[in-house]
Amino acid sequence: MKTAEQTRLEETRFLVQTNHERSRQGFEYELINTGVFNEDQYFDVFVEYAKESPEDILVQISTRDRIGLSS
Repeated sequence: MKTAEQTRLEETRFLVQTNHERSRQGFEYELINTGVFNEDQYFDVFVEYAKESPEDILVQISTRDRIGLSS
């Protein structure tokens, strides 16, 4: 089984290679080009930061399930 680091490395290599194969006139290969959003099966992730004091930072992470919302 692959680790998360190995998977990220493979994805990075794929994106670098894919962008290398494109011409300078073409657009950069983006996440949307992978087809992962084709069936609206994804989550929105929001990260908000606030400074409570000089030494404390608050973080709020929220998600929104987008699966099937546009159906």
